[in-house]
Amino acid sequence: MPTSSLLAMRVRATDSSPIMTDPSPTEKWLRIGVDGGASKTDLILTDAEGRILIEKTGPGCSPSHLGQDGARVLISRQLRDLITGRPGIRARITHTLLFMAGDPAFWRDYAVNLEGYGRVEADLDSVPALQLACGNGPGLAIHGGTGSFVAAREPDGRHHYAGGLGWRIGDPGSAHDLGVRAARRTLMEMDGWSAPSPVGTSVNETIGKSTRRDLLERLYTANDPSSLLAGLAPAISRLAEEGCREAATIMAESLQPLVDLAHRVAGQLALPPGFACGLSGRLFSNPVAVRIVTDQLNRAGLDCRISRITEEPIEGVRQILAGWKS
Repeated sequence: MPTSSLLAMRVRATDSSPIMTDPSPTEKWLRIGVDGGASKTDLILTDAEGRILIEKTGPGCSPSHLGQDGARVLISRQLRDLITGRPGIRARITHTLLFMAGDPAFWRDYAVNLEGYGRVEADLDSVPALQLACGNGPGLAIHGGTGSFVAAREPDGRHHYAGGLGWRIGDPGSAHDLGVRAARRTLMEMDGWSAPSPVGTSVNETIGKSTRRDLLERLYTANDPSSLLAGLAPAISRLAEEGCREAATIMAESLQPLVDLAHRVAGQLALPPGFACGLSGRLFSNPVAVRIVTDQLNRAGLDCRISRITEEPIEGVRQILAGWKS
């Protein structure tokens, strides 16, 4: 079916609305789609043509953050909540697609053992972004958000995933990586090896520490250091957009390894000239980040059509559900 905007396809339903008690032909068989990330989980129930009948958003369900038992319990509850109070719906669910952050083997095992939701399959959370980037054709999706990754689809439909190694190892172009670089710059300013800048002022204001010792102690003793550092990213993004040279440099240095990875993936897969390359994630809502990556991709010599993905990943899930044949 033609790609439509999410709003155009949405039919809102409140928790108490008795929808679909007398289903139309397209509502006779239903499908569930899930986009499960580290920060939030989006769930939709659609009809066979991809119209959204119910939608919900809940907490993130990554096993990397919750542990496997916690992730399993949370997503199971979210699936139940999606259809609770609507008798007869479960019997009409033919497909459930899970696009999840975290260990793919864990989610495949979860899908195999999930009963009562039709045919259940699990795949990487990068797939919806890839759908929005290039539809059913070859191309790349470069994602910069809480984490980062490069996803690719070959002309024969096979898709691939690169990066996404998590904050402990390093996700270039992610909120955490921006925060680490901003904190490092701030400490260099405190030591006198870099000139004072709005970056240092912003980091000290955000974390609430004004001396080198206090800042280091806070960074190393925080209960959740990843979230603390990632929380610096919005200010760096804002400063870059306001014209702060130091913030823009941090952004460019963080993004370059992600672009290098995209270049390697495109070359090894021999993607055809003019392939689609979509930029997804919160970082690329910043026009400075888009301009930086566009320049870096052009300098790398990639022959691609670059666009910014403005839709949420759940729209990619909806499109995949609509095109999934029984």
